[in-house]
Amino acid sequence: MIRECFKTETGIMFTSEGLRSVGLDPASLHPKVLPRPAPSLVSSSHLQHIPSAAKQKEKSLQHYAEGENLVDIVKTEEEHELLDAMAPVYDQLDLAWFWWLLEMYPMKQRYQRGDNSWGTYYGWNLGRGRFIPKQRRQKIKIHRSVKMRMDAQYPDGNKYVPRASFEVALEHGNVEWVD
Repeated sequence: MIRECFKTETGIMFTSEGLRSVGLDPASLHPKVLPRPAPSLVSSSHLQHIPSAAKQKEKSLQHYAEGENLVDIVKTEEEHELLDAMAPVYDQLDLAWFWWLLEMYPMKQRYQRGDNSWGTYYGWNLGRGRFIPKQRRQKIKIHRSVKMRMDAQYPDGNKYVPRASFEVALEHGNVEWVD
């Protein structure tokens, strides 16, 4: 988002040290926003499952005892992106059963038809991912971190499958991976 602020020349001011602390190089943002480097390779990285509360507490105590924090560990924007892409998926439908009550409540749904008009219907979401329209005819833009996550594996060998449905676009070569 910070990169987008510079691209659109919002005038929001950032300190150089603040940008460095989140892995951004100020010289790559001003006076001209430079293109991002290629994403980090995921070959040696694994997707993470949600750790138990005991493991989270143990890890934070260990970092505290060693006097380090994540800002000290991660240096570049690409390393931040790799950590984000490999982070656990905290899906509230899996973690908290009561959200399913809202998924089963019929609501007015809106969708865009192929001719760009809008349609509505009453229905249940039931935890489904979004469908992305016009995948056969147009390129769709998806963040490159999704591709990183799809290319990686969990330690047990399973792959990440996004809930959003864009298989048709992948089959037709209509996906543009953006940063």
